[in-house]
Amino acid sequence: MSPFSSRLNHSLSVYQLAPPPRMSYSQRNVASTRISTPNNPHEPEPAELEDASWGLSPPTPNAYMKEYEEIESLLGSSNQSRLSLHDVNFDNIERGRERGASSAGICPRSAAYWADFKKTRHGRILVLLTKTSALLLFILLVVKEIISLSSSESSNVTKVSTMTPSVEHIEQKTCTSKLWSNGHWEQRNVTSMPLPPPIRSQAQAMKISNFPTHYCASNRLDLVNTGMPQLENDTAQYWDWRYRVSSYKWNSGCEAAGIPVKPHPTPEQLLNSLVNEGGWLMIGDSLSAQWFMSLSCYLAPYVYAVPHLTPDTPWNATQHLYLNNASALVRSMELPVGFDLNTTPLVSILRSGLLLSRTEVKEVIEKNNLIYDDKPMFGPERVYDMHTSEYTADFLDPKLRYSKMIASAGAHYTALLFQDRPFHQIAEIFHYNFERWAEIMTEVLKDPRSKGKKILYRTATAGHDKCNRERGGPWNEEKVLETPVWNWQTIPLFNKIADSVLTALKQPRLELMAIERPAMMRPDALNVPRTWNSTNNPNELEPAELEDASWSLSPPTPNSYMKEHEENKSLLGSSSQSRLSLHDVNLDNSECGREHTVSNSGICSRSAAYWADFKKTGHGKILVLLTKTSALLLFIFLVVKEIINLSSPESPNMTKVSTMTPSVEHSEQKTCTSKLWSNGHWEQRNVTSMPLPPPIRSQAQAMKISNFPTHYCSSNRLPLTNTGMPRLENDTAEYWDWRYRVSSYNWNSGCEAAGIPVKPHPTPEQLLNSLVNEGGWLMIGDSLSAQWFMSLSCYLAPYVYAVPHFTPDTPWNATQHLYLNNASSFVRSMELPVGFDLNTTPLVSILRSGLLLSKTEIQQVIEKNNLINDDKPMFGPEKVFDMHTSEYTADFLNPKLRYSKMIASAGAHYTALLFQDRPFHQIAEIFHYNFERWAEIMTDVLKDPRSKGKKILYRTATAGHDKCNRERGGPWNEEKVLETPVWNWQTIPLFNKIADSVLTALNQPRLELMAIERPAMMRPDAHILIDCLHFTVGAGIIEGWTDFLYNYA
Repeated sequence: MSPFSSRLNHSLSVYQLAPPPRMSYSQRNVASTRISTPNNPHEPEPAELEDASWGLSPPTPNAYMKEYEEIESLLGSSNQSRLSLHDVNFDNIERGRERGASSAGICPRSAAYWADFKKTRHGRILVLLTKTSALLLFILLVVKEIISLSSSESSNVTKVSTMTPSVEHIEQKTCTSKLWSNGHWEQRNVTSMPLPPPIRSQAQAMKISNFPTHYCASNRLDLVNTGMPQLENDTAQYWDWRYRVSSYKWNSGCEAAGIPVKPHPTPEQLLNSLVNEGGWLMIGDSLSAQWFMSLSCYLAPYVYAVPHLTPDTPWNATQHLYLNNASALVRSMELPVGFDLNTTPLVSILRSGLLLSRTEVKEVIEKNNLIYDDKPMFGPERVYDMHTSEYTADFLDPKLRYSKMIASAGAHYTALLFQDRPFHQIAEIFHYNFERWAEIMTEVLKDPRSKGKKILYRTATAGHDKCNRERGGPWNEEKVLETPVWNWQTIPLFNKIADSVLTALKQPRLELMAIERPAMMRPDALNVPRTWNSTNNPNELEPAELEDASWSLSPPTPNSYMKEHEENKSLLGSSSQSRLSLHDVNLDNSECGREHTVSNSGICSRSAAYWADFKKTGHGKILVLLTKTSALLLFIFLVVKEIINLSSPESPNMTKVSTMTPSVEHSEQKTCTSKLWSNGHWEQRNVTSMPLPPPIRSQAQAMKISNFPTHYCSSNRLPLTNTGMPRLENDTAEYWDWRYRVSSYNWNSGCEAAGIPVKPHPTPEQLLNSLVNEGGWLMIGDSLSAQWFMSLSCYLAPYVYAVPHFTPDTPWNATQHLYLNNASSFVRSMELPVGFDLNTTPLVSILRSGLLLSKTEIQQVIEKNNLINDDKPMFGPEKVFDMHTSEYTADFLNPKLRYSKMIASAGAHYTALLFQDRPFHQIAEIFHYNFERWAEIMTDVLKDPRSKGKKILYRTATAGHDKCNRERGGPWNEEKVLETPVWNWQTIPLFNKIADSVLTALNQPRLELMAIERPAMMRPDAHILIDCLHFTVGAGIIEGWTDFLYNYA
């Protein structure tokens, strides 16, 4: 008998009850966490119990009713039999042998008066408390035992859906991999395709590939792997090819054999299978990495990949797909016991291209005398290897919940790796290595932790020589390689070796996944490489390709529920009546309230007399403990509820959980104005104060000298060109040296010269804390504002993610937000303010509106003031994003979004091109009237009660520098007047003076000028390498805006 069973039977004997029917392990697993009376409003529902104690999502009605029926069958069909487990029947209490003689007279008298006492108000409450407490205690004991029993067998979890077959069911299938592969490719007609031809974008290509989104969760591999025509291949010919390669479907041989064909799983079905049956652990080379990428594309709406690969991330880093709690589907799922959103992967890829590590390969070779020459064992080929003990440990770890391991090898057993030895010798090495691997896997499957798990070896696929000539579609059969290329001609032999070894082994849970044939019939479907005759290994992609696809990188978006939030949910779900009644019970000092009737007057005095004796008994002590504990928990809940009620009307005025950043009220008292701050100078840092000494030659180094904590940016709206990365024709030592120099200057503000102590630039953690606790920033502006947003996404990258993830199909003016990334341990450790929602409360937002007003509002201003008196159309062809002020002011005032500051800017788009070549003085007049109208609207916004504590700032515009490519000597000492007209740059200073005069006359203390253009206008050397208007993100100009806004605004 288990310790749990003995404890349970002892508890039942104390209560004079018979033990319930013995449950099997699977039955107990079903009934583990949900035992309650559904109709009792005073008892928490099963979902509340799970949310409070074990972090599980609420069960679906069908799942709950099924388990409820099973519980009834186990514990008895009537409510009475279930309640008897915890219902202490004081009417029939018998004296136990454990009671002393001093208690002998208490029980008969207590039984006599108990019948009267339990009819009173206190008595009814006492009965309710006793039953509820006993029920909760019973549930806790059951769950605790089940958790302890199931920890060693994590794969045996309760199935919550029947959308996917169980492992046992799969093992009974007769459609083997060989039979499945013995089919043919069949072209679909156009009507069955998601889109008709032609296609011309990534989004369309992803759609015809049946991927539900336009991006992939994993960024390990370049978009070349999805067949996107790029660079010299970005032509109609290759887009048409991209359409054709996705227009075929595989008709398996199982159908011809009379076995019903199952449809391809939907993303939701596949997700459900991975969650409930267990994840997949992939061991292999770049082909396995491609499979991982495919899964990350197919499951993209519901998963995120960790780690987010950057040029500095080891290329063989293990990557995982985790559930993305930002998805509504994921949040609605009922997760199995033991499944953790943050630590339980769905799919993992471990790069090990030889199955064994090089050390193990060497041991096999030496043991069997497979090499008998004097050359070194291994050659220069790059191949990632891992010791089998490392990945088998992961496979057997119950917390990771893998159900299948899928291993593959072959592509790296080459002459280059084994020092140009003959292929027959390499095949012999593979044979012995595979036998050793199979032996190790057999031992792994003998481990008790492997119960229900399976290991599969996926046969390797070779390449197709001159595949660029094979654009006619699939072959009808495999073809023999005519000329040796790499080791492709030995790949079929490797697969036959694996087949013979596993067939001889006859281990039912170590199987061959012989599915190479469909691939070998598709020479037309290989990647479109940048250069057909690449000297690099065709089986590996270089890390540099990450940068080429940087615009398509998907940010880490793991938004899992906070444990504290879930526990609070369970408390808030209880009945107010039952919670309040707990405070009315004072059993130690029971007094008759005035609400008692005369007929009960004698009961209270007698009950009080006998209560003093009863509470000394075993049952009495338990009852007192439970009552006090319940009252304490209820008191805490009421206090928390009252705090929530008091703070909910004004969400921006949140309780501060840290004093790392200054409050809004305190910052309003600053005397370091933006004009005074801007009246400073640039000063070069010495090499010893730089994060790295020169020279630099990589993106990672450039990000480090820019003081960005990571090697990537959370937002992918703007390309890496905006960080000044030398690329293409600029990728030379000269420009890398320039990139180093532009980040080697500090801005010394004029506040220091005025005797005001200078505040340091905030750390990412300080800035994050300020945005969380004081409120976020809403940016309204053009591409310069977008650069500021990008700078913040680089600086806060470890702790935030950007939404939406931009693809070629995303509108370029889509509003983008930075949200807290709960995958960060620092974020998980933060105490968030009341009302702050990880999924919906942005830290920073960028709304693209380059004119402040919408074109409709501008037209009204122009017509009202007769600013245009010619016959030309009002607006010209210049492309500019605009937005009605009512749209972004509504967001600014929304308490749920918790913005504390709006920072608007305009000027760069008030051009002759936009206003039909009208003279600049007329355009300046239009700007003047528009700005006055905008200031009026903002003044009305600040009169709204919801704007309490908020502030609106207008950031002065920056102009460009003509012929900036010649200005590589460093910062200027002063601004310079533009000598020749370029765009509207010569009128930008006038626009800034207009804004200054309007806001000064308005004298609204919470509508301020943020006059910080001067430091930028002294940096002609710091423009990006493709134009002379935008500044290099990371050079200190844009980061200075963050510095001022954080410290002084």
